[in-house]
Amino acid sequence: MALKDSIAKIEVKDNKIEFENLLFFILDSNSSLNIDHLMVYDAIIIDAKDAEFTRLIIKKIRAHYNPEYYLKPIFLINYKETKDPILSNLHDGIIYSFDQIKELAELTKQIFLKTTQLDYQLITSFEAQTIKKVLNYMYTRDLQTIKPYVDLTFNYRVYLS
Repeated sequence: MALKDSIAKIEVKDNKIEFENLLFFILDSNSSLNIDHLMVYDAIIIDAKDAEFTRLIIKKIRAHYNPEYYLKPIFLINYKETKDPILSNLHDGIIYSFDQIKELAELTKQIFLKTTQLDYQLITSFEAQTIKKVLNYMYTRDLQTIKPYVDLTFNYRVYLS
């Protein structure tokens, strides 16, 4: 009964959902591409109706230099299956309604706990920073293997799926 009561209290207000001391921010195609304000949120939910907007936001977040951004959980709602490796692989889950927020909260907490175990020592070489970023992402997502994907449309960055 407590679960039912907590789900009944889920409310989206100003593109935000508060649940179990977590704060989720909802982005949609009307949102700005500026991601600076997202640091204060525990996770991001992207309304994926607009695939190109979703792709751009995911790329901006995952390509960011700051672990507070690139390790932030990203969930998709209204997602349609695609062959785009960025849309298919660089999110942390798909939901069909906000009634599933409890599952998102559990995963968000797991990812956060893993980020607290990371070493945040500054590294000067770009190559070492990139490897550390990949390993941090893999560790916080319990990934055992990676598959590189070169995105020729965005400054020749390599994304992992």
